[in-house]
Amino acid sequence: MDAALPRLPWMGIHSQAVAPAARQPKGPSMEVRIGVQNVAREVVLESEQSSDEVRDLVAASMKSGEPLVLADDRGHTVTIAGSALAYVDVASETARRVGFGS
Repeated sequence: MDAALPRLPWMGIHSQAVAPAARQPKGPSMEVRIGVQNVAREVVLESEQSSDEVRDLVAASMKSGEPLVLADDRGHTVTIAGSALAYVDVASETARRVGFGS
């Protein structure tokens, strides 16, 4: 056994201190709400893409019928069929707030 690791006797395992990944402060983000036809709930994501970029992607998707693909601020992608889009609400870009007031 390694003496540097504290023992958790109730679980029979060693704990290991892991530092949380340092997150770099990111640029402004905005909320994007997407309504899908015949679906009761809307898709909501926080995106770091500019509002003009999102509007261009939505317009191109609706015009061509191709899927709309957006990336959120965590790197996940959301894909929605262009023919199923009901509406897209793009909020204004805001800087990230930190603390209890956010």
